[in-house]
Amino acid sequence: MALGRLSEEQYLQFGAEIIPGFLFLTSQFEAKDPAFLKEHGITHLVSVAEESPPVVPLPGKSLHLALRDSPRTDVRSHFDEVFAVFDAAKRFKKGRALIHCYEGKNRSAVFVIAYCMREEKMTLKAAFEHVKAVRSFVDPNVGFMKQLRDYEMELLGEDSAVSLPLSPEDCRDLLDMELYPVSKHHLKGPKYMLDRYEGRTLFIHTPVTSKEKKPEARCQQAEAYKASNQTPTP
Repeated sequence: MALGRLSEEQYLQFGAEIIPGFLFLTSQFEAKDPAFLKEHGITHLVSVAEESPPVVPLPGKSLHLALRDSPRTDVRSHFDEVFAVFDAAKRFKKGRALIHCYEGKNRSAVFVIAYCMREEKMTLKAAFEHVKAVRSFVDPNVGFMKQLRDYEMELLGEDSAVSLPLSPEDCRDLLDMELYPVSKHHLKGPKYMLDRYEGRTLFIHTPVTSKEKKPEARCQQAEAYKASNQTPTP
């Protein structure tokens, strides 16, 4: 959903309490409002916005990760660090955690979806739908969704079915981000392709069965073979 930046009042209209009585997902405005934090009993706070460090002292831990709002940003490597703050809030007397970016729509939403996958044993699809049911304009970019798909396979196993498959549009966007095959051997699936994020290499897992040739799978396969004849950009 392509919305521009909203006013502070408009952000307040969206739901924030993702896990009742414990985990909140907000914009930077609620996170900087001492009255909001006190009203909801927030003890621990995580900001994943480079432009918005924590400013309100809290009884528990505050963490600032200066992450760029870009599909090339590596969020997955920070999951454990953020989850440690959430877990600390669970152990804290009447602890409650809040995570935010600028809007509470993209960067911070990824961490909440991933946490629901790990702690609530949800699939990516179930976690995404749960978060979106509370905060309707949640809309992680294609790079973040790709990392969530990889995380789902890490949790459930590489042979598990992908609960939220890539669309043809997602596929093309990822290919535009220098997605290309690792080797001809990997194209037999195709199962693994390689992407680059900020100089690092990450695998995207795209299992396709012979019985399930969905449009997104055909898109991946066709574009992968096309890319295999090109030299990857260093």
